[in-house]
Amino acid sequence: MPLAAAVTAATARGRPDEAARYLAQPVPEALFTSRAGPHYLVARGRHLLATGRPRAALGDFHACRDLLDAWGLAPAGGLDWQPWAAAALRAGGADDGDPIARLSTAERRVAVLAARGCTNRAIAARLYVTPSTVEQHLTRVYRKLRVTSRAGLADLVAAAE
Repeated sequence: MPLAAAVTAATARGRPDEAARYLAQPVPEALFTSRAGPHYLVARGRHLLATGRPRAALGDFHACRDLLDAWGLAPAGGLDWQPWAAAALRAGGADDGDPIARLSTAERRVAVLAARGCTNRAIAARLYVTPSTVEQHLTRVYRKLRVTSRAGLADLVAAAE
C-alpha cells in the first residue's frame, strides 16, 4: 500500500521520474493476491497513462477490474479504475485485439462460460441468475461483438485469452 501511495503521489505531483523509480522496485507476485494488489495496479496504470502509454495503462486497469470481480468487490474510492480506464481509451488505449474488453462484467462472465461450452441453464446456475438473464446477456454480447453463434464467440474469447 505505501508503494502504491508513493507512486500515486509522485504521478499526481507531475514527477514521473520519481514514480518510475518507485515502480522499478520489484514486487512479489503475492502482492496481486492481497488487497494491496489492485491499489498498485491503479497507481501503475495512472503513471503509465500520465507518461503516454494508454494501452499499457488500460491493461493494468483491466487487471484491477478482474481482481475486484474475482473477489466480489465493487470499484470504489481509490480502487475506482473506471474513470482512468475511460481516460486511457480516450487517449488511444483501445485495443481492437481485445473485443472482450468492450463487455460489462456480467456480459463477460456469461460470454466466457458460453464460449467454454456451458449451456444457458448451466451458466444461470453457476452465476445465480435466471436462464432468461443469461439469454439477455448473450443477446447483448452477440450484438456488441458482432458474432452470430457460440462458435464465433468461442473464437473471440480464445483470441483474447
